[in-house]
Amino acid sequence: MVVLFFVFWGGVLRVWVSFVGLSWAAVCNTVWAVVRRGLFVPDGFVFLCTGGSRVVVERVVGKLRLVLGDFGVRVVEVEDRGDLGYFVGVVDGVVGGLVRDGCEVAVDVGPGRKPMSIAMLLVALRYGVRAFYLYLEDESYRDVDYPLVPFPLQRLEEVSFGLVEGR
Repeated sequence: MVVLFFVFWGGVLRVWVSFVGLSWAAVCNTVWAVVRRGLFVPDGFVFLCTGGSRVVVERVVGKLRLVLGDFGVRVVEVEDRGDLGYFVGVVDGVVGGLVRDGCEVAVDVGPGRKPMSIAMLLVALRYGVRAFYLYLEDESYRDVDYPLVPFPLQRLEEVSFGLVEGR
């Protein structure tokens, strides 16, 4: 079981939950796209990573601080395995705990390997939290900052209760 503590005074804490893989841009660009559209502006982040992607979290946090200023961060290290049930349990512990604590939660279903993405989506749908995915049309922009990727080559999607809405 994962226990997370955020100290926040005044209002509802808005927390973004994401796996972190080997690409910092897969995490940062979705956040930037969502914030740019005013859909969700996080006060805090929970990053789920393996030992191998822990170093990427530092770059993600640095990039996001340029856009959002100061925010709370919790890093949860997970085992690197292809077990969907394991990842569902980890994500459920994090998201479920945040929801029970009264937080407004959004998740990114893009970063990480397929079992991680599937687990993130399943848990988001279970708790009715907002789930986002940034589709990139041209992989040559894979590690480029969001504002430098031509907007027609990016498509932000919000997945809510099984419905996909292009934005």
